[in-house]
Amino acid sequence: MGRCLLIQSKLPKLLWPYAIMTAAYIRNRCFSDHLKQTPFFALTGIMPDLSNMRVFGSDCYVYNRDKKKLDDRCSKGIFVGYDKGSPAYLVYFPETDNVVIILVWVDDLIVAASNKQLLYNVKQMLKDRFKMKDLGKLSHFLGIDFKQCDGTIKMNQRRYVCKILEKFDMSNCKPRHTPSEQKIECSGETLTDCIYREAVGSLIYVMACTRPDLCWIVTKLSQYLSNPIHDHWVAVKPVFRYLNGTLDYELCFSKCENEMLHIVGYSYADWASSPDDRRSTGGYCFSLSERGPLVS
Repeated sequence: MGRCLLIQSKLPKLLWPYAIMTAAYIRNRCFSDHLKQTPFFALTGIMPDLSNMRVFGSDCYVYNRDKKKLDDRCSKGIFVGYDKGSPAYLVYFPETDNVVIILVWVDDLIVAASNKQLLYNVKQMLKDRFKMKDLGKLSHFLGIDFKQCDGTIKMNQRRYVCKILEKFDMSNCKPRHTPSEQKIECSGETLTDCIYREAVGSLIYVMACTRPDLCWIVTKLSQYLSNPIHDHWVAVKPVFRYLNGTLDYELCFSKCENEMLHIVGYSYADWASSPDDRRSTGGYCFSLSERGPLVS
């Protein structure tokens, strides 16, 4: 259905996420023969409101605030979906290449824009409406260090990892070249304290932000959070030793001057390797170019 929406509207393929979200929005509000009701009503108990439904790819007009008396009151755009958290619509403006991304975490903001003038205008607009302070170029955010130079952005969590190693008394451990053994033994006494959960929780944050190389072992260790045993805690220590030897590892994102962005993905699954449930373990990795870093 998402593909049909893109073809019918003749919009660029880069808008495929919005086509998929719009398709899901419509399907969840359509009657289901299996459920004998709409999926939206089955989930929320509320009858869906269809009065705001619009044709994907149709023309729409956005009201412009703070305009002068003789300026246009509206800007023409293209309808590309529905906002999840409000009754607002999502609008695409094809005539401009300007992009602004704002990341909000509690009372901290990261503002990114496609050019410096646009970035300055956005920050000025936010300052006029809210009491806020500009801390300059991004260097540290939520335990992640950023380095920006010559069209390259580098991310690492060296300081955060050092705090983890110090917290679990592994600062002076012997480094190793791999984060784990091929198999995890599952025998021993049950752990009564929560140190295992704290350690794995810290490793999950490191893995999700800057260290995709820890994906397999951290995912494996997180399967035993509800009832960890001594051998599971033993399996955590090689991960700490690996981190201690790879503190300088970082993600590097560079501009693609002569290469178009396109999704490159790889996947793999073993065959019933788990001795616990005899199930297979699968994995995947995606990047936006042949030589680019992993994005998922």
